[in-house]
Amino acid sequence: MKFGFFRGLLALAGAIVITASPAQAQQQYINVLTGGTSGVYYPLGVALSQIYGKAIPAAKATVQATKASAENLNLLQAGRGEIGFTLGDALSDAWKGDEEA
Repeated sequence: MKFGFFRGLLALAGAIVITASPAQAQQQYINVLTGGTSGVYYPLGVALSQIYGKAIPAAKATVQATKASAENLNLLQAGRGEIGFTLGDALSDAWKGDEEA
């Protein structure tokens, strides 16, 4: 289970690196939405932001501590983040249109 999660995480990181063109001279901002600083999402977000910061020279990656899944989905929808961690059930509820997700 852990291996599949990290493989998916690396695939996501690779996809973002591939889509960021080195020809783009203006600085890009990547806001990683996590969870509380004492939770598991936060250190993963810090690690991702470091990967993006090194792999995309024109990017400024930041980590934002949030209230986790539901807030991350709302912030993504509002355009206030580029990457957000969420649990599968919250994502499924949001996809179905449940506003309390």
